[in-house]
Amino acid sequence: MRTGIEWSEASYTGSPLQRLNECGCDWLRFVRWQGHAIVSPEWIRASTARTVPSVRSFGSYGFDYGYLWWMTGTDVIAAIGAHGQWLLVSPSARLVMAVTGMNDNVGNSPVAFLYSHVLPAISQR
Repeated sequence: MRTGIEWSEASYTGSPLQRLNECGCDWLRFVRWQGHAIVSPEWIRASTARTVPSVRSFGSYGFDYGYLWWMTGTDVIAAIGAHGQWLLVSPSARLVMAVTGMNDNVGNSPVAFLYSHVLPAISQR
């Protein structure tokens, strides 16, 4: 779906939300810049391997842990920062959802919103 917003590929300029989204898009492309791999697909696979299973729950969603990435039981991979910073990536849906916030009360709401609204809407297309 076109939104009318155009962002240049891997520019990493602009707002923090834009940069976070671009990081997720790069991850979907196995971190390529100007046609060249800057992180190997092997490292991407290794970093999202479930190293520590069932280490954390966000609401009713259990997460495993890899190398700086969190993984749900489905194919959602997340980078989670302080004060409501979330990067949620679904490779099978080719989806990146970036969320920024400035409080610790955000809890599991980005994960709940992803599962209750975003992924069902995509599967209906």
